[in-house]
Amino acid sequence: MLKNRQQSGLTLVELMIAMAISLIVIAGVIEIYISNKRTYNTQAALSQIQEDGRFANIFIQKNLRLGGYMGCMGNAVKFTNNVDTSQYNSELAAAAHLTLRSSLNGFGSDAVQGFNNVTILPGVLSDLGLSIGTAQGQMIANTDVIVVRSAGFCSGGNVVAPLMGDKSANIKIADASCSVGCCINQNDLVIVTNCQNADLFAVVNNASAGGASQDTLTHSSALNTSNTLSVKYGLDARVYKYQTGVWYVGNGAYGRPSLFKKSIQGNSFNSIEIVEGVENMQLLFGEDSSSNGSVNHYVTADNISNRNNIISVKVSFLVSSINTSVALEPVSIVYNGMTINNGAGADKRLRRVFNTTIALRNRLR
Repeated sequence: MLKNRQQSGLTLVELMIAMAISLIVIAGVIEIYISNKRTYNTQAALSQIQEDGRFANIFIQKNLRLGGYMGCMGNAVKFTNNVDTSQYNSELAAAAHLTLRSSLNGFGSDAVQGFNNVTILPGVLSDLGLSIGTAQGQMIANTDVIVVRSAGFCSGGNVVAPLMGDKSANIKIADASCSVGCCINQNDLVIVTNCQNADLFAVVNNASAGGASQDTLTHSSALNTSNTLSVKYGLDARVYKYQTGVWYVGNGAYGRPSLFKKSIQGNSFNSIEIVEGVENMQLLFGEDSSSNGSVNHYVTADNISNRNNIISVKVSFLVSSINTSVALEPVSIVYNGMTINNGAGADKRLRRVFNTTIALRNRLR
């Protein structure tokens, strides 16, 4: 009688077949893992780019829409600048210098001021403390710059009793705190206006609570040329915080290009990194040359015929991913008529262009 023989081992052929099958399975698993990781990295990079582009648009839109806003100030308002610019650093002095009368006027030509593909800094930008270079916060050459001047509205800025007994008396407002959007602090520049007269002055004190419904703003000669304003302001007046914002592309904290905003903070004029990954910013200005409230043409900053006719701005951002190895190969993109990220030095980042058109609300008819 024949007995069944039990397997006592594997032949070389069987082992090779088993190993081949195992390698195929492992290769499949690895391919799925790599593919999923690549998909995840791509989606994460696209989400980051989308988020950065959206934030950049939101921040600059909010500022640009207010360009030239000075409360009820108009061309007929008598304006007085009381700020002693010698008490401030040179950049802040340039931001609020009394020769910039038009920048403190809702219809002034300098309310929104652009500079196209800057390679050599014009005097205005140098005075505002910008410089081109590779250090953190320095501007990147061949990118646009825009300066926005306005007054920041705050719901607590209405003048309240007790009123000024004379032109040198302190001003009382409803609420200077940040809770109502004012954030008026010591050394800040503010504008008080009653639609007939307006004074720009520096706040000398920390706005102190004078009661349940008033804060005090002191305008002594410690930071101003005089402690006397042009008129006594009454209940028909409001106080606004003066703002100058300089938007530019510079070198970020982590060595990446970023969108920066340089603005007045107390008695200095500081740069803040707003959005990382913004490699370029290009601007086109919409001119209403026929005075009918509609844009006739869009031009670069150096081709504007009359800045008083600017009623909108087209802003274009080139935003890149933080991850340097998202794509399998370098991906080029056309931006501002030029092909970006091709040739030597090209990286594997993803890039996207974000375009938006912003109306200057104080110029619309």
